[in-house]
Amino acid sequence: MKNSRATASEIFKAVAFLMCEILSKISHLIFRNRTGKHIR
Repeated sequence: MKNSRATASEIFKAVAFLMCEILSKISHLIFRNRTGKHIR
């Protein structure tokens, strides 16, 4: 039980980290595209 819980929490942390990375990249690309169009 403890081992499975530890792995589940580790997987959850890894997934959350990946989600944050992907979301930050997507938001950065969208923000850069919008600002780039306005500036240039």
